[in-house]
Amino acid sequence: MVGKRTLSAVLAGAVACGWALAAWAEPPAATQPAEALVADQVRAAARILDDRARLAAYDRIAMGLAERVDVAPPATQPAASPSAAVAAESVVGRAAGEASGDAIAAPRPVAPALGDRGAWRVSVQGDGDTRVVLLSLDAESPITAWPDKTYTPVLNLRSQSGTVSAYVTTGFRSKMKRNRTDVVEAVDGVETDLVMRASGDRLSLFWRDGSAALGRLRGGDRLAFTFEPMHSGDRTAEFDLRGLAALAPLLVGTPE
Repeated sequence: MVGKRTLSAVLAGAVACGWALAAWAEPPAATQPAEALVADQVRAAARILDDRARLAAYDRIAMGLAERVDVAPPATQPAASPSAAVAAESVVGRAAGEASGDAIAAPRPVAPALGDRGAWRVSVQGDGDTRVVLLSLDAESPITAWPDKTYTPVLNLRSQSGTVSAYVTTGFRSKMKRNRTDVVEAVDGVETDLVMRASGDRLSLFWRDGSAALGRLRGGDRLAFTFEPMHSGDRTAEFDLRGLAALAPLLVGTPE
């Protein structure tokens, strides 16, 4: 609870400073733009695994923003445009949400750029041989099937000790034969018929070769995943894969 309160305070301060940050005068050619500088600092903080150290890094970034606002000449700065302010808020809000894993986000434009990570959630735990990376992505819309249940499927890509596993948590018991079920994977319209195995509770379906699945998925923008829940007929979950190409190095090695 303390970590979340600290993070919320950092976000509140960062958003409050967003308008002033966007209103800074254009920096000299040799100086890195303020938004890019803050983005680099926040991305670096997001890579810190220790919760306390990561939150302390966000505190330092917020303090730096406040100091810059304090020294800005109040009467000579041009008015900030709404789009510039939203961009400044999004830099801090998006990256802070990445680090915490919480659904915390600053306001975004009506048609926001997806950024490096798209809609993926990222979890990194441990280090070395115990390092576990999990990328998760919600389907674009929920599915309703027997017995009158509605659930939003989740695409998961998990890596541990160099082994990648890929699976969809459908939320429904699939029609099975010897713990196997037929599905159709369509990446950017290219269909592949697959036989997938189920988890013990039959609510998740696993690709047989996680690395091969990752190779196909990272090269596309959209996945249509068709499966058959019990007593329901085929259902299709659609996923926006954008951002996976940038995140895939987390699964197969140390990112640059």
